[in-house]
Amino acid sequence: MTGMNIQDRYDDIARLSGLSEGVIRRVLKASRQSLVQSLKQGERATLPGICTFVPEIGNRINRNRLDIEEESVTKFIRIKSSASSALETELEKLSKFESTDEKEQAEVDGLMKLRVDDKNTDFHSYRQSRQSGIRTNQISALL
Repeated sequence: MTGMNIQDRYDDIARLSGLSEGVIRRVLKASRQSLVQSLKQGERATLPGICTFVPEIGNRINRNRLDIEEESVTKFIRIKSSASSALETELEKLSKFESTDEKEQAEVDGLMKLRVDDKNTDFHSYRQSRQSGIRTNQISALL
């Protein structure tokens, strides 16, 4: 699936907001800098109405390949993100997604066929495995 490139995103935001591309670039750059500053300090960073980033700061041991006894420790940040409730609400309102990809549409049609055919044992096993958290060999072949 392809999406908008960065320039398309700037153009779309400019069209929706009525602001110039230069203003949009400055705001997005400032937003990124603000997020990075918060994450460096180990704080949760939120883009209102979009998502929240939660940092996990850890240490990594680096070993010099020439001399294994020499070690150094560097810090790293692993980031987990989650969509905001406002974004999730907007997406839940949608009845369908716009797609022009034929392969993606074929996959959706296949899933719909499985949903319609409740007598299909593979689908029944799939539903049960999702509820119990267990995946069977039959279902892994479908995935």
